Amino acid sequence: MKRFSSLSLALLLCWSATLPAQGDARDSALTVENREKTLRFTLLLDGNAPEYRIDRLTADGATNVVLDRSPLGLTRAHEDFTAGLEFVAASPATDLTSVYRMTSGKQLDVRRRTRQRTFTFRNTSGAPMTLTVRAMHDGIAFRYGFPRAAFTEDSLTGEATGFRLPLGGSGWLQPYRAARAAPYVTDYRNGVPIGTAAPDESGWALPMLFHSQDEWLLITEAGIDRTSYGVHVERRAEGGVY
Repeated sequence: MKRFSSLSLALLLCWSATLPAQGDARDSALTVENREKTLRFTLLLDGNAPEYRIDRLTADGATNVVLDRSPLGLTRAHEDFTAGLEFVAASPATDLTSVYRMTSGKQLDVRRRTRQRTFTFRNTSGAPMTLTVRAMHDGIAFRYGFPRAAFTEDSLTGEATGFRLPLGGSGWLQPYRAARAAPYVTDYRNGVPIGTAAPDESGWALPMLFHSQDEWLLITEAGIDRTSYGVHVERRAEGGVY
């Protein structure tokens, strides 16, 4: 998947516990749960590269996997943040409330409550990277950050971020087209099996809608600013990894 370095990715579902900021993260899972205790983001650090998982928590205590172990990380022109990362710290969970007004819609005034944590890593050359995660009532979002000012003029050259969907479900996906090809007129592929390859090397466009194991999942980009650009997902999704 290709994306700007200050990635903000929202995973929206149609329907607190935290760990200390110090200590060895490989010995215990680092999690972010929403206030309702219905969604959980888990950071996994038991391999050579960080991964994450997203679960839906039910009232009877069951855990339903929404996204299984999925890769994190990206590559900049002068630094690699895809492997060999050292976990540095995790911030305490912070509850945030945002209030804003829509210009149109059934509900103009919106009040959103989120729970946030920031995880900090260091690559093999000592360069820092942060992963800020927010858990909301109906979704999870995360964003990469680079505290070192020297990266201001750097560029993104590759990305490892992915989404591992449980196999057996269906997707509603739109083949990506370059701007000159008018992507808005491209037909959607409705109800195709998860893992289906896109028609050509351009891959799939965002957003992507999936239905798997009685869960509806929308994957899209969010928090876009003037430095961002439209992104798309790679053509192949072997094993359900987009």
